[in-house]
Amino acid sequence: TDSETNRIEVANLNGTSRKVLFWQDLDQPRAIALDPAHGYMYWTDWGETPRIERAGMDGSTRKIIVDSDIYWPNGLTID
Repeated sequence: TDSETNRIEVANLNGTSRKVLFWQDLDQPRAIALDPAHGYMYWTDWGETPRIERAGMDGSTRKIIVDSDIYWPNGLTID
């Protein structure tokens, strides 16, 4: 995640093949956690409307998981 540019990007470990997955409707993305067994990524956003979202690791099926009674979502863990 990149809070300065409000984007979520993906790249190879060596930095090549960089691709922006999300740049719209992000306002200070913060933490990110991957669930490769199920093909999802989760992230927090603590801008004007704090929330936790999920999407496929390819950027598909973006979905808000939590967007009420949440204030400063700083970290995530997938169990």
